[in-house]
Amino acid sequence: MSSAAHNRAGQLLATATATAVAAVALLGAAPAAAGTAADPAGAAPSATPAASGALYGAADPTYDGVFRQSLALLALDAVGAVPAESAVDWLLEQQCADGGWTSYRADASVACETGTEDTNASAVAVQALVAVEGLDATGAAIGEADEARQARVDTAVHNALGWLRAVQNRDGGWSYYPGDTSDGNSTALVTSAFLATGTDPGTVVRAGTSARDGLLSFQVDCAAPADQRGGFAFQRDGETATTANDLASAQAGIAAAGSALQVTRPAERTAAPSPLPCPADDAAAGTATATATDAATETASADAVAAHLAARLEQGGGHLEMVMPGAAPTPDAGATAYAALALAAAGYPDQASAAVDWLTANSAEFLAGDSPSALGVLVLAAVATGQSPTDFGGVDLIARLAATGPEPAAGPGSVPEPSAEAALVAADGADSGTRDGSSGPGTALWAAVGGLAVLVAAGVMVSMRRRGGAE
Repeated sequence: MSSAAHNRAGQLLATATATAVAAVALLGAAPAAAGTAADPAGAAPSATPAASGALYGAADPTYDGVFRQSLALLALDAVGAVPAESAVDWLLEQQCADGGWTSYRADASVACETGTEDTNASAVAVQALVAVEGLDATGAAIGEADEARQARVDTAVHNALGWLRAVQNRDGGWSYYPGDTSDGNSTALVTSAFLATGTDPGTVVRAGTSARDGLLSFQVDCAAPADQRGGFAFQRDGETATTANDLASAQAGIAAAGSALQVTRPAERTAAPSPLPCPADDAAAGTATATATDAATETASADAVAAHLAARLEQGGGHLEMVMPGAAPTPDAGATAYAALALAAAGYPDQASAAVDWLTANSAEFLAGDSPSALGVLVLAAVATGQSPTDFGGVDLIARLAATGPEPAAGPGSVPEPSAEAALVAADGADSGTRDGSSGPGTALWAAVGGLAVLVAAGVMVSMRRRGGAE
């Protein structure tokens, strides 16, 4: 199979199954069927990697080890707990020599295989390292004895940002694997990675197009039907985003609102979010004089996706939906959690509460597997929306998460109230500065990665690359 053909095939498969596989990977609620991203070959692997004692979660880490570890670290940090040094060291040891991360390396002493590093694992790992840096094992300010370890973290973040810059596509965006077509989810995650370090995405440029412009190019504009406008596409139809995807909209909404997973709640807005402003006559004629990229400000863009998400949540009775070809829509808890984060980040807690209310009412069902990814995202959603992560629909998310991996070095026995935690996150983020030497907004606070970007690529596209390489 040619490289172009195999890339295109992978893109089509990823587009068809992105939301479903992302939700399964996030929630860990159901075993994968043969032939899915979690089992792309349709058969069990010859050997299942054993989970490390420093890794959160007992399930096979092949496709999500780095991602779930990073989400666990972000969640623990969000409630004031200090993750175990072994957990942070595990993440550092997983980094490849050139700065990127693969989804998982069973033997970190073996060099990363060419073509296996992915932007999603790398982006969320950056956010986790930024979140936990600056503290020693007791949660106190870093001391001289820890300076060498701190330097190691700083170097890891610096090298990761360099790798992400190097693999940026000419359209300003990123693909799951470098060299493939950009997608909205990956672009949102990587944009959040730069923002987490204080780097203005407008300064992250490839071929004259910035990461900010790359992200906004996935926003569905006025030429689309009204129920699609303002949402974000997983992939564009040529040069234009025409079909909104719930998960892409939620993850991109976080970045568009100027935030990431560790959402620092802004001042609440009294009005509902405004839909994308479209000239009615032009839209009716199927053409638009303005698009989200060209005419709307960044605030209008964030408002537009917030309005789209709020409408989708209302339509679903408080949740977003997973739609698979040939199957009836089903609730998508993962995308719903990200939507709550996006709405909270944009300053719309009332709209976010609809998603959180549904999540609290249904948490027992989709937390049955004690997935660190699911637990971590719900912790972040609880903190962002002022809910208690220790009593989330009757579930102590912190205790459940901590039980899946190494015991935190400090906490989480004393969990700060959400308002206090928001201030703590803000203070930590304000001191982070930039990590790659580029300029960043002085007041911007981007504390963590924007979420789980289409984990389908971790299985389907890995398998296709391996098969393609053998042909």
